[in-house]
Amino acid sequence: MDSHNFLFIAGHWKGSGEISLAESEEPLIFTTQWTIEVADSRISCTQEIEIEGLPEKMSNAYLITHQGLSHFDIQLSNPLFGTVVGKGLKAPNFIAWEFRGLHDAGFDGFEKYDRHPNGLYSIHAEYTSGDHSRTVISGSLWPA
Repeated sequence: MDSHNFLFIAGHWKGSGEISLAESEEPLIFTTQWTIEVADSRISCTQEIEIEGLPEKMSNAYLITHQGLSHFDIQLSNPLFGTVVGKGLKAPNFIAWEFRGLHDAGFDGFEKYDRHPNGLYSIHAEYTSGDHSRTVISGSLWPA
C-alpha cells in the first residue's frame, strides 16, 4: 500500500495558495479542488482552480500510469496546452513531477507536494511559458 493519501488513493482534496507571475507585482490568490479516481493501475484526477478576481475556473485532467515504487508516468490535459506527458517521483515525504523540454506545448516546469506529519501537503510549483514568463505557485493541500 502507498504511504500517500493524496494522488494515489481515491478521494477529494482542497487547497489554497498564491500564484506569482513574472509580469505582476501582486500575487494571485487561488483555491483548488482535486477529485481522484483509481481503477486498476490507472489513476484519473481532475483539478479545478479558482483564481480570485477571475470569472472562470481553470481545469486540469491528470492520468497517472506505470507506477513503480518510486516513480510514475503522468499526463496533463487542459484546454490551454493540450496534452503533455511527464515523469513523476514519489518518496515517503513527497510527490513530484515534471514536464521538461515541452516548449512546443508552451511551457515546462515541475510541481512538488511535501507531506507533513499531520497529513497535509505543501505545494511548490514553477513553470516557464514559451515566451519565458515564469510562474511560481505555493500553497497547501488537505483532505476535503
